[in-house]
Amino acid sequence: MTRYQEAISDPEILAMRDDLALIDVRVAELLERVNSGESGARSKRLTDIWRTVEAARTRQDTAALAAALTEVGTIICDGGSDAAAWTDIVGLIEQRRKLSDSEHKRLVAMQQMVTAEDAMAFVAALQASVQRHVRDPVALRAIAQDMQDLANRKRAYAA
Repeated sequence: MTRYQEAISDPEILAMRDDLALIDVRVAELLERVNSGESGARSKRLTDIWRTVEAARTRQDTAALAAALTEVGTIICDGGSDAAAWTDIVGLIEQRRKLSDSEHKRLVAMQQMVTAEDAMAFVAALQASVQRHVRDPVALRAIAQDMQDLANRKRAYAA
């Protein structure tokens, strides 16, 4: 329950920056694994081993043939692991794009919201300006009444 309370109290709970950073780290880790130059080396190694397979087959050396085929299998499985890593990378990049879009929308929305404190400061400044520039007492009373009505309407909505 404590973690729940912490989560709902967190003013940054909708922020996606931490999630974006986590995805960036994971993508970097996966890229390190698949971009190590192993693909070219793997292809050359497969070619070399295939020559060994052919030579073992010609000599009818079943032990050498079995060992070479086992190594071919290992290299193929490693290549499959790289393919799976690339699939993960593509998925993570798409997930990152969505999170980034959400974070951008959140930040834009935050800039469009006016805090109660800012709204009150605006009303006070507007009231001071009206009092400074309007000299007609009837107009001043009408404006004051309109502001009072507006404040009462807001209280009615809040209740």
